[in-house]
Amino acid sequence: MKKSNQIDILRGFAIMQVLAVHVIGRSLNSNELIIQTIFGFSYIIMLCGVPLFIFISGYTLSAKYWEDFSIKKFYKNRIKNVFIPYFSFSIIYIFLKTATKSYVVVDGDFVLLQIFYILFRPDKVFYHFWYIGLIFSFYIFYPLIERILLKFKKRLFEIFILSVIIQMVWSLIYETLLKLFSSLNLDFFVYSFIFYFFKYLFLSNIAFFILGICFQKGTFKFEKPLFYIIPLFAFSFLFLVLLINFDILIGSLFPLLYIPLIILFLKISNKLSYIGSLFIKIGKHSYGIYLIHAYLNFMIFVHLISNGFTINSWYFYIVNFIITFSASYTIIRFINYMPHSNLIIGKTRIQQSLIKYFLKINEDFINSSFEISIDDELKEKTYDPLVIKPLIKV
Repeated sequence: MKKSNQIDILRGFAIMQVLAVHVIGRSLNSNELIIQTIFGFSYIIMLCGVPLFIFISGYTLSAKYWEDFSIKKFYKNRIKNVFIPYFSFSIIYIFLKTATKSYVVVDGDFVLLQIFYILFRPDKVFYHFWYIGLIFSFYIFYPLIERILLKFKKRLFEIFILSVIIQMVWSLIYETLLKLFSSLNLDFFVYSFIFYFFKYLFLSNIAFFILGICFQKGTFKFEKPLFYIIPLFAFSFLFLVLLINFDILIGSLFPLLYIPLIILFLKISNKLSYIGSLFIKIGKHSYGIYLIHAYLNFMIFVHLISNGFTINSWYFYIVNFIITFSASYTIIRFINYMPHSNLIIGKTRIQQSLIKYFLKINEDFINSSFEISIDDELKEKTYDPLVIKPLIKV
């Protein structure tokens, strides 16, 4: 299997898990113990979606932007492919929320406040946009991270172990720091800047990011990963259950819980055949699905509840998930064929493939007409946006 396809399969896994979390999260308020137990367990597993996305970001960024690269071009691409689509959907979300609230006064102060939210409190625009704050924290600090890793490129395994420790420690202290600052009665905007720093700082997920870089650079080679993935996952999950009433400790276990799951998903993605093509298609549109699904999920939830569904029935979650995913995927596929769709949903992998295809046709025409030979390595660097090494050998 092409490793670029394996990355898209992983994206497909990740976005399906994100959708599942936002659908079955309501089961935690169910009155049925069996619903709470089954979907609660699934909820914990599906929380791996964000760590998996962070892992993919570490892998793909280090594949394309490593050693000699233009920092200006790096930030330009992040703004064009990630921030502008987020900004576009933020406007849509704000408009939809405002249109349903008759008491909202749209004036200059309201507009400025919404712009502030978009830039510094994305979770205030809509709940799922907290991830935008997190991923942009990685983008902002990536050149620094890359410089540090280059200095210790022969000791990436030790750096990874250190990143696990840092993430575990950070998860223990940042909630305490947030509570401390919230008790100081600070100005709203001052507190928002502090909140942005502590809530979205990349340290909260640094281990997953470094893990992606280590896999891309060939640091890890797992011949039979299940021998230690399953025991480690079982150990972490047991402690997670035992500490379920101690919120401050739960986050510290996330690296031990989700790193084995990420490796397990890597193994699965390398074994998929026919069904893998489905996840590839989903993965190519994962960012667009992420942007649009939350509002659709909310509207579908309201519609189902108003038509007699209840969170105490298992089929409510199945129906909600299927409709939310189907509607999100269909709309994004439709938008993908519109002019300048990249400004709304970002540049999908399908668009990139088409661009490479036509560039290849043009290159073949030039070569056949003028007998120009192009070095294979140069072609790879010119047209392949991700030079991807094998993720895992199984």
